[in-house]
Amino acid sequence: RPGRTWQQQQGGPAGGNFSYEDFSDFGLGDLFQEIFGGGFGGAARGGGGGARRSQGFAQRGSDREMALTISLVEAARGGERALEFSDGKRLTVKIPAGVETGSKIKLSGQGDAGANGGPAGDLILAMEVAPHPSFTREGLDVVYRLAITFPEAVLGAEVDVPTLDGKVVMKIPKGISSGQRLKLTGKGIRSPRAPKPGDQVVEVQIKIPKVPDPAYIEAAEKLATAAFSAREESVS
Repeated sequence: RPGRTWQQQQGGPAGGNFSYEDFSDFGLGDLFQEIFGGGFGGAARGGGGGARRSQGFAQRGSDREMALTISLVEAARGGERALEFSDGKRLTVKIPAGVETGSKIKLSGQGDAGANGGPAGDLILAMEVAPHPSFTREGLDVVYRLAITFPEAVLGAEVDVPTLDGKVVMKIPKGISSGQRLKLTGKGIRSPRAPKPGDQVVEVQIKIPKVPDPAYIEAAEKLATAAFSAREESVS
């Protein structure tokens, strides 16, 4: 039949005509069974009168994503966090030092189960670092605002300063101004991607009593006659 019969070239192994209708009782599964010795797409020829059973392709499970909120100390130093899911499954997650809000941690094979023997998907943890009541983050540095008294600012002092690793003693130089910043080297955030940890920046804030006692008032009155001006401006 023109247009429907394929004529083999002369010298072919079988010779004769090969008709499109010859496929009517011979499915693609049979064809691949004959060529490769197995079913196509999981189809296999079974015994007992040539009955067939069909299996789907192996499919990878879907990835799952969940948010995980951690403290600034966990972000700065790393640690472990135990997770428990609604199905009762439990995992212990290692949190690397240096993560920040928006960082993602992938747990391979902890997502949805695969189909037909396929591998499970991954669990993606979207990290969120909770605000700290005393510290703020600037890259790998942390900032702490230290309140000192007026006498400590004028005379200098040694004071306890909180850090992410506990308290340290810090020397306040004489004549420091409110807003001036000091540095505690290496007391910031560690990261495996950085050659050294960040620093803790200590921002000094001079505080005076809301209701000054007579001694403060007397000292202020004496200082009011001093030649120092806090609002001197240079004009070029």
